[in-house]
Amino acid sequence: MNVTALSPNFHIFTRFGVWLPPEWPSGWRRILYKTYACFVTVMLYSMFSFQFIGVFGSIGNINELVESIYTSATVFNLGCKIFNLLEKRRDIVKLLGLLEADICQIKSQAEKEIQEKCNRRIWNRTKFLCLFFETTCVTMVLTSTVKHIPERSLPLKAWLPFNYADGYTYWPVYMHQVIGLVYVGMIHASYDTFIVGVMLTLCSQLKILQYRNSEMSLLNVRVTTVAVVDQKMLEKEFVTNSIRHHQLLQQFAESFNNIIIYVIFVQYSVSSFVICVTAYKLVNLEFDNPEIIFTILYCTSMITQTFFYCWYGNEVILESANIGNSLYTSRWYSLNAGTVRDVTMVIHRMQHSMKFSCSPLFILSVDSLKNIMKVTYSTFSVLIKS
Repeated sequence: MNVTALSPNFHIFTRFGVWLPPEWPSGWRRILYKTYACFVTVMLYSMFSFQFIGVFGSIGNINELVESIYTSATVFNLGCKIFNLLEKRRDIVKLLGLLEADICQIKSQAEKEIQEKCNRRIWNRTKFLCLFFETTCVTMVLTSTVKHIPERSLPLKAWLPFNYADGYTYWPVYMHQVIGLVYVGMIHASYDTFIVGVMLTLCSQLKILQYRNSEMSLLNVRVTTVAVVDQKMLEKEFVTNSIRHHQLLQQFAESFNNIIIYVIFVQYSVSSFVICVTAYKLVNLEFDNPEIIFTILYCTSMITQTFFYCWYGNEVILESANIGNSLYTSRWYSLNAGTVRDVTMVIHRMQHSMKFSCSPLFILSVDSLKNIMKVTYSTFSVLIKS
């Protein structure tokens, strides 16, 4: 299995200081990169810390509280994703190594076409999300040049232990937030498309398994063309490979779910909250306010994040549920009696779909997306009435 479709994500991770290149196991480059990674970590986590402290200073004024929280929640979400990448690095490498097994390799032109289509989908979504998130960040920076620079205020509301509005200290603090926003947008986009890419990679393997299962009815044709092949052994090998492939994909899905389990929870919680708060802010903005474009893009980006998680999680559920059907529709009944008995057991075994979740309440599916939007709308209604 070729995972080069995920290479752009790891290139972005590397450039933005959250993924040490595996070809740098030691030496001065490793030391230099570790220094750069520490700089990025301090920059982003300090930005979140100052924002988080600033939230407490806004308690008592609902508009200031909304202004403080709705961006700090996104930076907090990013902090969780960076921590997840650093903590689960070995698990991620091991996870992708599962797809290097021989049974996951391309065996025919049809399988190659399935994989190439998957690679194109991953690349297109990576480009889209990176462009969209960076457009949102650039819009915020441009908005701040109109609104915040003349007032000597910051794009993100934050507490600082000194008066940054006077003297030359304003520009270093301002650039700290601007550069931080660029990093926030790119790492968010790359991490989200990495998760989507892994899901699509799993979907492509499930489709390849479906294709191989559908070829079971051709075993009799192959046997008649090669007389020395024992039909029973050929059929047994086919069924065994199908089971092994399915078990490996189940292991892959379970391992990936364990890697992103708390990221799913944080993403769901933050998205629901931020969409609601951003919608509240949007309602209270005047149409000629320069922040309105950024607020719309920001709200849309949060919805897009959640949509990508749920949509492609739902695609994994559907593709995995079709594995048993692909066997059932393959004219398996025309094979040897022993093989027929084995296939019926395999069909029953493959009926269970693969799901990504952090609890029974948080499952990556279209239904969960609808529930999030319902909860968000209900909370938004309460805020409006208050």
